Amino acid sequence: MKVVFWAVLGFVLGSMPFSFWLGRLFAQADIRHYGDGNPGAANAWRAGGWRLGLPASLLDYLWWR
Repeated sequence: MKVVFWAVLGFVLGSMPFSFWLGRLFAQADIRHYGDGNPGAANAWRAGGWRLGLPASLLDYLWWR
């Protein structure tokens, strides 16, 4: 049962674009309207400055590590 839980949790977290959700929650902006239009950490940085970009970068990096 634990394996199923961790597999589902990993799938759900892997499918969430953290930068997009952080932009929505803290900058109240759609970060896809900034820069090149991708929901990534660079556009989160452009939309909300370093206070949004740094956590978005760390979450992107740490999740894929």
